[in-house]
Amino acid sequence: MCISRIRYKNIDSVILILFLVLLSACDTSFRIEKVSSDNTSITKIYETYLVSNVSNIPEEKYSILQASLKNRFIQLCEKDTFVNEFSVDFYEDIYCTRNYYKRIEQLRGAESLIEKCEDYYYGSFLYKRSKEKPYMWYLSYPTNLKDTIYCK
Repeated sequence: MCISRIRYKNIDSVILILFLVLLSACDTSFRIEKVSSDNTSITKIYETYLVSNVSNIPEEKYSILQASLKNRFIQLCEKDTFVNEFSVDFYEDIYCTRNYYKRIEQLRGAESLIEKCEDYYYGSFLYKRSKEKPYMWYLSYPTNLKDTIYCK
């Protein structure tokens, strides 16, 4: 009887340790990583980001993604006024999207990321620089959202 009690105590300890290890491995913090930037056009910049742990509620998701771009605009504001369009795509950071960018050189001319991983596409933002006020950027797409960035 003593032997079985010791065995059960050890199992409880092992289960507790495994639970703590698994719990610590679960990272629920928001992460964003730029995986692609296309500056081949003098006037347009296209970027793609992989995102982890963002809300599934559409309004919250767009708000978080928009807020994550604010730091990027500090860099854009410093650029000369030749750049007048900034387009950003967001995808969930999972195997499909991450693997696509690991193999992008092999995939030239093959299906695009949105075709290959469309279930993990979060959305896009298109900002345009105002022609009348070059220190101002406005959100052009999606049309149901409003945002204006003022450069200092």
